[in-house]
Amino acid sequence: MKLQIHDNLSVQVSKWISEKIIQSTFAPGSRIMEEKIADELGISRGPVREALLILQKQRLISLLPRKGAIVKKISATEIKELYDVISALYTLLGQEIAIRWKDNDLTSLKDILKSMKNNAEKGKYLSYFNEAIEFIRAGLVIANNKLLEELIEDLIPNVYRIQYPSILERKADLLKHWRNYDLIIKALEKRDSVKIAEIIDAHNQHEQKLAQSCKMWSMP
Repeated sequence: MKLQIHDNLSVQVSKWISEKIIQSTFAPGSRIMEEKIADELGISRGPVREALLILQKQRLISLLPRKGAIVKKISATEIKELYDVISALYTLLGQEIAIRWKDNDLTSLKDILKSMKNNAEKGKYLSYFNEAIEFIRAGLVIANNKLLEELIEDLIPNVYRIQYPSILERKADLLKHWRNYDLIIKALEKRDSVKIAEIIDAHNQHEQKLAQSCKMWSMP
């Protein structure tokens, strides 16, 4: 990992570890070793400790006495609870965008959507997966609600950690996933808050079922 001097080091490290957790390089229940990560990244242990606090806030790890940082396991109940909350937050985000967008504000979302479709058609699931995150973040810029942004940003790593294995299992069928984003754009253009809520609720109910049936999360 190439660290950027002008960026917050602990945030960069937290993103690096988060990516490893999302992709299951650091498996559920495994211990994250401060010293090993510091050595691998060529930094002191201070930023790594700070990064672990960020990851604890994002519910990706637990910091336990005498055990250190442990990657959290996820139960079916926790998956349901997470989707209940993120669905409500995404609905609020969509409705905020519908109220606030003006002029060419939706262009950024449409550009990401176009690229997502291209990656879906080519089966480039990793690129598609990353752009789905950027779609949400582009929406947060338009909504301009700092508290909503903070709440969603804290949950995004866990949501995509849960979704990641199911996306891998259905990488040949990403276009179905993409069509929901397309429907959201159409509803945003009409400023149809009711339709936005319906699309997001149906999409997240479907994603929740896929996540709960995924082999990784159904393992004891």
